[in-house]
Amino acid sequence: SRLDQKLGPPLRMRIISRLAMLEIGRSETAHEVLEAHILEDMRRLAGSHQGVSIDFLIREAADVHQEILDQTDALGADLLVLGSHGRTGVQRLLLGSVTEKLLRRGMCPLMVVPRGAPGIDPAELVRFERILCPVDFSPYAARSLGYAHRLAQLTGATLSVLTVLDPLLCAAADAADPD
Repeated sequence: SRLDQKLGPPLRMRIISRLAMLEIGRSETAHEVLEAHILEDMRRLAGSHQGVSIDFLIREAADVHQEILDQTDALGADLLVLGSHGRTGVQRLLLGSVTEKLLRRGMCPLMVVPRGAPGIDPAELVRFERILCPVDFSPYAARSLGYAHRLAQLTGATLSVLTVLDPLLCAAADAADPD
């Protein structure tokens, strides 16, 4: 069904079960009820993150990554932070990767938090001790190094800059060297 395609089976089942528990005869539409429950879930998710002004936005769009880009632009966001499911294989092929599309098309820095990342204690300041910035000597790498450098300055982290050499290119360079 269309709901399965948009939400995925686990979320769909949760929404359907919530809608089924509603009192019959309520004046709200199913869409309004759905939005109210999603807003409640968003508030619960953000509940432990106090001391920061949080805006809760709910948008409906067929193209999720484009809506995120549109909201990034509309809000004038300086940083986009999102979690990655880490899907591979058939799941990734069928579902696509919002994160990958945002990486390719985004206009502001993007922080991706993979599913294996350690949790953050809401009472503590996020600290970075070591920052790794891979570079390939493109203008984009220089820009990312600027961000990494400033972030290291602000957090007191050690910055490591990495470049990875292709062994085939190294072998070709060795073969071309007359010494």
